[in-house]
Amino acid sequence: MTTTNQPGMTRRSLLKSCAALPAAFQIGRAALPTDIRIDHVSYAYQDYTYRVPLKFGNSVLNQSTIINVTATVRTPDGKVTQGFGSMPMGNVWAFPSHTMNYQQTLDIMKKLAERISRLTASYKDPGHPIAINTELEPEYLKAAASLERELQLQEAIPKLFTIVTASAFDAALHDAFGKAHGLNCYRTYGPEFMKHDLSRYLGPAFKGE
Repeated sequence: MTTTNQPGMTRRSLLKSCAALPAAFQIGRAALPTDIRIDHVSYAYQDYTYRVPLKFGNSVLNQSTIINVTATVRTPDGKVTQGFGSMPMGNVWAFPSHTMNYQQTLDIMKKLAERISRLTASYKDPGHPIAINTELEPEYLKAAASLERELQLQEAIPKLFTIVTASAFDAALHDAFGKAHGLNCYRTYGPEFMKHDLSRYLGPAFKGE
């Protein structure tokens, strides 16, 4: 299964479709020459059956599903790169439900992945992957809360469940960013590539780091 952003989607059409968007989706901020802009997002699943069952907590598993995400991004000078992110759908440990079985929580995770994919593809502001994910995370959590209400779940969707679902999308953006600059993405976490230090994300104790 794959899902992609709509080609040619503009800020105006996004505003019309979303009634009132949060500050994360506003434009007009100055971009660094190293920033990326998301062009396209797609994802697909791979299912695996274990040779022997695996016990995880109170659950015994004999299968696993992996989500594979591809993100195409563009730099201000027009360079286009594609990144890849892959993650096990850890629904058992991210949502240890007392009322739902493995397949039910996996289906919820897949529904959430679809919404996270749309949100990620619709984000059109330039930025570093850390900044992009920081702005998108509240929208991911809102999407999970909305899904919880729609499905009338007896248990709240844990924050960890949402973060795990979104992690492959985040990884794909980091991979694309590193490829855009010919670097391992872990070497792009400094002032040359980021507008803010860690104090913006982790508090004043991290000023200057």
